[in-house]
Amino acid sequence: MAAPGNTPFLETVCDIDQLDAEAVLANTDQFLQDYVLRRRPVLVRNWLAADPAVSHYARQWKRKTLLKAFGSTLWKVASIPYSANYLRQQPSEMTLREFVRANIDGARRDRSLDASGNGRNEEGGSGRVDSDDSTGGEGEGNGEGVPNYIFASWFQPGSRRGPARDITANFSSSPSFMRSFEIMHATQLYLGPPGSGAPWHYHHAAWNLLGYGKKAWLVVPPKRAAFSSKSARQCFRDDAPMMEDNGSHPVWRCVQQAGDLIVMPEGWAHTTYNLRTSIGIAREFLEMSIFQ
Repeated sequence: MAAPGNTPFLETVCDIDQLDAEAVLANTDQFLQDYVLRRRPVLVRNWLAADPAVSHYARQWKRKTLLKAFGSTLWKVASIPYSANYLRQQPSEMTLREFVRANIDGARRDRSLDASGNGRNEEGGSGRVDSDDSTGGEGEGNGEGVPNYIFASWFQPGSRRGPARDITANFSSSPSFMRSFEIMHATQLYLGPPGSGAPWHYHHAAWNLLGYGKKAWLVVPPKRAAFSSKSARQCFRDDAPMMEDNGSHPVWRCVQQAGDLIVMPEGWAHTTYNLRTSIGIAREFLEMSIFQ
């Protein structure tokens, strides 16, 4: 793993180890020993296309297919995941079709990150994550320039009075190296426009598969882990430069491309920022249960 430092957020640079999916599939036991059990973050490139166990997600997450299956279902929507816990603000509810229309259609397609952690709109305009015009074209958001985000374990089939459903029934497949494990928490589906994301947080070990889009990550080791209620853009704009400038925190940077898989060990804190409209799935697991 490369040493972090005051380096530009280049999308071609990744501070955590990178592996090729075909190489991992050829020796999954070695992969589990080297990374999962040793609790080392790792990015596996091109996993979605290479692993038959999850490759069907590429079809399932296409816009037309997703809206046909889930367009009328109700989802909780907020500026950050678990806003009721961190912001003490109850998320709003809307159908998936309403969310896509209000927050995805017309969103800025790509927001790169420059060396300062600010967004750079590749299609014109300032596009900075701290810019006053950041609400333009990014969906309705929360009224403060932060786009709304779906990050959910449950949805309702179409009636606010109906029972909520665990999405695991619809998105049950796991990467093939997860032969047997105990799910610590429910599966989480995420969908958000450019500029959306999750603030600093940590949890049990988890894998995160990005179906479409592009997602930037900042990662710190467990001894520096913390929770935050800031927006993802604030974490990238303010926290990372401050932590590196005063030398108190090592910060690893990486960009997850469409189809890539990230395995994040227990206790490693991270914040994510969607550079493009992104959809994927995450699931937590107990590392030691893999070999039981």
